[in-house]
Amino acid sequence: ADNRRIEGWRNLKQWLRADDIPRFQVFSTCAHFITTFPANVHDELHPEDLNSDGEDHSADEARYAVMSRPPETNLKTTQELSLTSPLYKMQELRRKREESFTI
Repeated sequence: ADNRRIEGWRNLKQWLRADDIPRFQVFSTCAHFITTFPANVHDELHPEDLNSDGEDHSADEARYAVMSRPPETNLKTTQELSLTSPLYKMQELRRKREESFTI
């Protein structure tokens, strides 16, 4: 698991941005996350990090989830990609996600 905290919080913040394509969605059935996530506060000594003295388990789970996803890429290739290629799969996922938001 990628446990870089600062990078993880930065990525999670970007994934939660409302003006971007929604990448991280919280459903009404996630009652614990909805209750505890807004109550988290920044660490006084390291403001870019979260104070881990509070109830931060659901926030950490969200951070781990975001850090487990590959970063977006605009990498273009002119060669034919194999259907089993990781780059081909990433491009297909991105294409499908973009199509689902244009309907």
